[in-house]
Amino acid sequence: MENRHLQIHKYHQTLKNIAQELETLPKGRLKIRQKYLSHVIDGKEVGITQNKVLIRQLLRQRFLHELQERINYNLHPKTLVVNLKNTHPKAVISALPKSYQTLPIHYFYHSTIPEWQSRKVKKNPYKPDQLTYTSKGGTPLRSKSKKIIADLLEENLVPYHYEPAMNLDGKIVYPDFVIKAPFTGKAILWEHFGALHEEHYIEKMNEKMQRYMDHGYTPGENLIVTFEFDVMAGNRLNQILESYILNV
Repeated sequence: MENRHLQIHKYHQTLKNIAQELETLPKGRLKIRQKYLSHVIDGKEVGITQNKVLIRQLLRQRFLHELQERINYNLHPKTLVVNLKNTHPKAVISALPKSYQTLPIHYFYHSTIPEWQSRKVKKNPYKPDQLTYTSKGGTPLRSKSKKIIADLLEENLVPYHYEPAMNLDGKIVYPDFVIKAPFTGKAILWEHFGALHEEHYIEKMNEKMQRYMDHGYTPGENLIVTFEFDVMAGNRLNQILESYILNV
């Protein structure tokens, strides 16, 4: 029962977020006929095949309306728990018109993603010579495990910045990864700790974790923490990605 109450609270928060984002998106709908895309609004149809920004906005708007409908259905007093509609983004997209599903999945991402992803950030200046690994997308990294994480994020089109400067009340820290959750726009930190055999390293780790939590970052919500055994544990990283980053 407690889990159900938590789910209901999450549903209401998601509905609030959806309403706020819909206010920023254009009205009307996207119409697709083969390779020709148009914006239908107030009975008029305007070709927008080359307007990728508007196409993404209209796809996002349609995605949010479908998600909103599914959540409201699940919140209805007569809806049984066993009959809940799936609100995972992949399920939401699969319920949209088939023509919509032919477009890239990142077109359905949160409206803030493109600007955030293109933003220039100040990087960690510490020992750049240690950035000896490179992700498939070309990001220099400090360890094989962080390369595995970066490759996983890139393969799933998850936007991230590696070791960007973050100011926490005057203290500059450099999280391993700052991620923008694709379908919610939520900022998530991902820290991977590898050298647990070093006492000084553990002290630094605990200090960093405490600082994050003091500033509103909670493990399992907007802070992901992994260790070497997570990287070696088969499907563990994929489960983390699916549960905390690619969900709503």
